[in-house]
Amino acid sequence: VQRYDDTIIIETSSDVTLEEALEKKCAFLDDERDEPEGFERHYWPEETIAFLEENEGEVGVISLDNDLQGDSPEQEGVEVMRQLKDKVVHRGFTPPDVLVFHTKNSEQKPEMVRLARTVIKYHELNQRGENPHLISEEEAEISKEDLYASLFSEPDPER
Repeated sequence: VQRYDDTIIIETSSDVTLEEALEKKCAFLDDERDEPEGFERHYWPEETIAFLEENEGEVGVISLDNDLQGDSPEQEGVEVMRQLKDKVVHRGFTPPDVLVFHTKNSEQKPEMVRLARTVIKYHELNQRGENPHLISEEEAEISKEDLYASLFSEPDPER
C-alpha cells in the first residue's frame, strides 16, 4: 500500500509492477477531475464494472473516486469495490493489477481499502485453487435470497 496525499495505491499482485500495469487497459472513475493520459474515463460505477467484466485479466489499473453526483450508495465509487469483491470471491474473477483510491471521502476510503484487502486475499486463494466460496455458473443464476441462504447455512456433508 502506497499513500500520496489523498491517494492510496494498492497492488493486487506481486507479479506486476505499477509501471507494467499502466501499460495495460486502465479506467478512471470520477465526475469532476480529468483522467490521466491513457485512462478510459467513466462517470458512473456501472461503466467501470462493465469495463472490468469486458476486459477481465487485461486491466492494469482502476482509479476510483467515491463521491459522484448520484443520489444513492450504488452511485458511489465504493460500489465498484463491492461488486469486484463479490466477483473475485464467488466467481474467481481476475481483478485489476492495481487499485487506486483518489477520493477525499474519509468515511468510504477505509471501506474501499478493506474491500481491496478482501479482493487480494481471495485472488491469491483463487490462484492456488483454495477458495472455498467459489460457486458454479449454475449457482450464480439462482436468486440472491437463495444464494445468501446457501452461503450462511450449515455445510452439506455430501458436497
